[in-house]
Amino acid sequence: MSNNYRCRKCRCCLFSKESTITCHNEKLINVSDDQQNECYDRSSNVIFVDDRKINEQWIQEQIDVGEWIKGRLTCPTNNCKARVGCYNFINAEFCHCGKYQLPPIQFNRSKVDVP
Repeated sequence: MSNNYRCRKCRCCLFSKESTITCHNEKLINVSDDQQNECYDRSSNVIFVDDRKINEQWIQEQIDVGEWIKGRLTCPTNNCKARVGCYNFINAEFCHCGKYQLPPIQFNRSKVDVP
C-alpha cells in the first residue's frame, strides 16, 4: 500500500504521508487515537502539510510563484491542473480550541486520495 496522497482526478502523486501534520503542528503519524479531540474532528476534511519541511518541489514552486502570500495549489500534472489545496501565509487562522495557529498549507480531503 502506498503512503502517498494522490490527485483524485488524475491519480498523480502529490505528497507523502510523512509530510502531513495535525492542526496543532504535530506529526500526524505520531498522534495516537486517545489524543484525538474536537480540533482534530473538526479539521478532518483538511489535510495539513508542514511548511517548514516542504519535500515536494511542485508545492515549493507554486508557493514561490505566489510570493509566499496566499494562493491555490493545483495538481502539477500538465493535463490535469485540478485545484487540490491552498496556502495562506498572511491571515493566520486558529484551530477550534483557539490555542494553535493552523498550518498555512492545506489540502482539501475531497480533492485527494488518502493512503
